[in-house]
Amino acid sequence: MTPGEVAAVLETSGQAFASLLRGLTSEVASWRPAPEEWCVNECARLSVEDLLHEWIHHDANHLRQAYANVQAYVWPRMGNARRFSSG
Repeated sequence: MTPGEVAAVLETSGQAFASLLRGLTSEVASWRPAPEEWCVNECARLSVEDLLHEWIHHDANHLRQAYANVQAYVWPRMGNARRFSSG
């Protein structure tokens, strides 16, 4: 896939996901499992909204990793331009 095709796929999937989220009722978005149904030691309660925000935070880390990989790839090819970068 070309970078443009990848961007188009990401844009389309992002729009589909946003549409799905807009369709959630407030009851569904604020749902919390009963303590006996699901227990997470680190958090007393997790709502759907909490998990969606964590998902964005988690995925942002993957974007940072991808960006770092691209920077590492181009660094040796930058020649003298490396003097203007903190590397």
